[in-house]
Amino acid sequence: MSEDQFRKIFAGDFSVLPPEERNIVRIFLSSTFGDFVHERNRLAKDVFPVLQSYCQHKGLEFQVIDMRWGVRDENISLHLTSDVCIQEIQNCQRLSLGLSFLALLGDRYGYIPLLSAIPTEEFELFLTLADAHHVDTSLLSVWYKLDSNANPPVYQLQPITTYFPDFTSTKKRFKQQHSTMWQNEFEKLQNLIWQLAEIAVKETKMTLERFHLYKQSGDDDETMQLVGAMKCRL
Repeated sequence: MSEDQFRKIFAGDFSVLPPEERNIVRIFLSSTFGDFVHERNRLAKDVFPVLQSYCQHKGLEFQVIDMRWGVRDENISLHLTSDVCIQEIQNCQRLSLGLSFLALLGDRYGYIPLLSAIPTEEFELFLTLADAHHVDTSLLSVWYKLDSNANPPVYQLQPITTYFPDFTSTKKRFKQQHSTMWQNEFEKLQNLIWQLAEIAVKETKMTLERFHLYKQSGDDDETMQLVGAMKCRL
């Protein structure tokens, strides 16, 4: 390393640091769960062990990130599932020497999460449209609360355990009961938001691009993360 590089490092410029040596092939496995159970199991049983053996022969470590077992109940309660998945994809892209993402695509679009935060102007637009079209928004106001500390302020989706504390319980019966209650609440809340977003689009108060975010599945989000990273490298 040159004297000039040392000076830059001591001055706080770490862009001159040499790239870290890597010996990992780390792959994020993405798919809808329900219709790819057999394929995922087959990969885990017959394909990945072969790849692991091959990598070991080459002096490499082989890792697969399968989120079927990777998201804790606490993160689900905080609506962080998508964030955790995106973070893992970024880790794979950063660490892997080769392939970093494997997608299995079928007929199902996948689970569509609620947005964890809605911009203040958009949330207030929903309330205005709901009032004009006589739509009950009490459920919306229960689950989304103004976070004035955010910059800019947003309406934040509340943790599931705020109203269903046994969602993360270690007692199976209580956990199942509150999981079912949340699922029912989730579907009502999601349909309400979709209804208001559709009204906003029809009245040209919301773009189709923005509307798509409300109906974007987790798998779609993961794929778009990959596409975005590839564009940045071009």
